[in-house]
Amino acid sequence: MMRMARPARSFPTLLLGLLLLVTTGAGASDFQVSPVRVDVGDRVRSALLTVRNQGQEPLRLQVTAFAWDQDSRGEQRLTATTDVSFFPSLLSLEAGEVRNIRVGVAGAPGATERTYRLIIEQLPPLVRGGSSPPGIRVLTRMSIPVFMAPVRGAGIGGIRAPCLKAGAVAFSVYNKGTAHFLVQSVHVRGLDAAGAVVMERQLPGWYVLAGGRRDYTLDLTAPLVRQIRRITVDARTDVSNLSGSFDVAAGVCSS
Repeated sequence: MMRMARPARSFPTLLLGLLLLVTTGAGASDFQVSPVRVDVGDRVRSALLTVRNQGQEPLRLQVTAFAWDQDSRGEQRLTATTDVSFFPSLLSLEAGEVRNIRVGVAGAPGATERTYRLIIEQLPPLVRGGSSPPGIRVLTRMSIPVFMAPVRGAGIGGIRAPCLKAGAVAFSVYNKGTAHFLVQSVHVRGLDAAGAVVMERQLPGWYVLAGGRRDYTLDLTAPLVRQIRRITVDARTDVSNLSGSFDVAAGVCSS
């Protein structure tokens, strides 16, 4: 039987992948989780995650789950949920041992994708004899995205026209669809009145959830702000490639 996630306090922002915490101890254990995301829907209602202890010491792990939303800067907002079921919630693995975690999402798919994060974090080792060995122990935490697919639909992206003023250019990649997409990279160019490229930047991507957007702001020097008259944005996603070319003027913003 799968155990329902217990309500918990809102969790701090997590980066996709590994976050590191430091505590007193000796050595450090390392673990690997695969796959690195969970996809469920109408036909597939649960999935297995495989956890492998790659370290040389026994490892204790704790599993928790949260509903996942994000703000326009891409910052995660995680809140307690009982929608996600998982078993086990606590794991002990010897060196080299492999264990499975079964993950499911309650309820039927809806019109919009539901998104969650499963947090798998290393716990400090049990201390025997009343003292901890000296040194620094690095504890690993992984944040695994969990997606409940909608009944139908997909991510539908677009680019909001840039704003150029106050020493910066700002624009947004938005998602008006019913499911997420992943922005893999963003390429921005600024052109002067003659069409020459005077500014070129490559920006990292991130998830854009259904109905959300990701805002980008690039700081520019005053001479560049005065020079740029046109901005092109090319965003490569796992769904499609988005592109736009926009006329701009210093101190003028598009609504």
